[in-house]
Amino acid sequence: MAALQPSLLLPETSDFAPLPPPMPVPEQAPPPMPVPMPVPAPAPVSTLEPPSSPPPTFAEAMVLIEGWSDLSASQRRDLVSALRGAAHIIGKGRSDILCCPAELNDRLFSRSPASVGIGEKRFQNIASGVRRMLRRLGRHSAFVRGEAMLGAAWRGFMGALPNTPRRAGLRNFARWCDGQGILPDAVTDTVLAAFLEADRHTRLAASATHQGPRLAAAWNWALTQQPEPARAAPIKAPARRVPYTLPFEAYPESFQASVRAFGERIGGRAVKARSDGKPAAGGRFSAAHINPFRTKGRSFKPLKPASVNTRLFAIRQAAAALVLTGTPIEEILDLSDLVHPIERAGRILDFYDARAGGKPGGQVQQIAETLRQIGCFHGEIPEESRAQLIEWAAMAKESRRGEMGPKARTCLLQLIDPRNRARLLHLPQRLAREAGAEGMDAVTAARLLRQALLIELWLTCPLRISDLRGLLVEAHLVYLDADKRTPSHIRVPQGSSKTGEPISWPLAASTRKLLRLWLDRHRATLGMAGTDWLFPGMGKGALSVNALREAFQKVIRDRLGLEIYPHAMRHFAAYLFLKANPGQYEVVRRILGHRSVDTTTKFYCRLETDAAAQAFDEVVTKERTATRLLARAAGRKGGGGRKGGGQ
Repeated sequence: MAALQPSLLLPETSDFAPLPPPMPVPEQAPPPMPVPMPVPAPAPVSTLEPPSSPPPTFAEAMVLIEGWSDLSASQRRDLVSALRGAAHIIGKGRSDILCCPAELNDRLFSRSPASVGIGEKRFQNIASGVRRMLRRLGRHSAFVRGEAMLGAAWRGFMGALPNTPRRAGLRNFARWCDGQGILPDAVTDTVLAAFLEADRHTRLAASATHQGPRLAAAWNWALTQQPEPARAAPIKAPARRVPYTLPFEAYPESFQASVRAFGERIGGRAVKARSDGKPAAGGRFSAAHINPFRTKGRSFKPLKPASVNTRLFAIRQAAAALVLTGTPIEEILDLSDLVHPIERAGRILDFYDARAGGKPGGQVQQIAETLRQIGCFHGEIPEESRAQLIEWAAMAKESRRGEMGPKARTCLLQLIDPRNRARLLHLPQRLAREAGAEGMDAVTAARLLRQALLIELWLTCPLRISDLRGLLVEAHLVYLDADKRTPSHIRVPQGSSKTGEPISWPLAASTRKLLRLWLDRHRATLGMAGTDWLFPGMGKGALSVNALREAFQKVIRDRLGLEIYPHAMRHFAAYLFLKANPGQYEVVRRILGHRSVDTTTKFYCRLETDAAAQAFDEVVTKERTATRLLARAAGRKGGGGRKGGGQ
């Protein structure tokens, strides 16, 4: 351990103020009782100044704790235990971890308690102990409740809000602004960014690193609740990542026009124009409409909007790479300028290949395929350049030969572990019971039941996440039961799913129960009135795919300690079925909505190979057990040969 600074070896008060003078003692009086040293109150977040000395390490803090004589032995022991537990969660030595809220926020909450084998209550005790230690060191804001300490302007602003979790979530921000002398009317994006940075460095909490979007949404909602129109403007949280791409508007207009034309073409919205430049008339079967993917006698299906957006973002990435590697932005006049001369396409792919560390697939594959499509179907470039783009697209593609990728296989192996499998199968009911607990606030209960329903649907009805997001209550839930109140089926018509195939799925009894509970009691809590989405978002739209993914991954991480993405649940469903019904690939194809049984077979035959290998191992183990006595008897009779080897 590094040598401790002298100031760190003193009791806590020595960091802030000199010790009080000794109390006068009358002559002939017995010795006075020891006077505990006063402990300064921790500063609130609005006035907390960063200490001038560098933060101690956990190992140094443990030495300091032993000198805090105003605490009982059990209190000091609890603080030391909290630091040891935090070091175990972080996975580093105590001499390598600083007593710094910003660093601890990044590390302590990045892993769930379940993933390191500790319970939620123990984790809460660890975090609470670390906070107490940080406050003693003057490196953590004070714990303050309510709004009583706010100034008049902020008390009036907060007082106009209904008593909801959103109001509670704004209190820390209001206290900070009030302490900085910032009135509600002066709140801007810059103010929010400054608060987020200050809060991350002065408060230990899981929300400290990602509360920006939620806080901005709560503030914008608060503006609508004021009795008079607020003079403050809505705010937006700072981006979590610094963008490296440029908006299309930053490029010349001719480039923007070619991008729009490309998007319309791959999305199937291109129509043949007349000689005067106006669209030709005619119905959908007439020659006026052309298939934009009919090239050299071949016809391709237009892409869905999500796929079009993926291609357009790949174009933004490609153009940004050119600019970042030295091409003046005014020289990028057309899509063909991304691939001609061909060296430009090479620079683009090298740029992203270096970012990916030479790993194929992913971003590099998307960009390479987009450049290939531009070179082959947009504009005229030399034939040898087209051949090069085709070769590069093949190089960038991750070779799986139709098999399950390593990430998917890792997720599936975690899920089929007997202990994890049992916990996952019973998790929806556990979450539903928690949501129904007495005293649970409405928003928390609704979120718990939403998580329960998501997992339940993926266990019993393994839809793709985009199809799950798009479910509508009136259009896609069918009520065939006698009471006409409990959904019995999910039916999505042809053309409305990701693959365009219709979906018809009878719901299990457990799923029906959760679905009815969600619709009757909780859905309206999280969505705007009048929306028809099964999983509504903040406004009139559905919850985003990212929000659904994060909700699922968070509950799996927190409750099971696993890093699983939603699509792995489809693999898990296939595993469960094939485990009970070996070889039934056609049924699995129908369950998962694959167009071809070949896809299903290539993906999941390895699961049966694993099961066969396990069964073979069990046969060998049984044979060894059955022949153990015979082998021993044969050995005693010399059947195994003599030691040392004979002639």
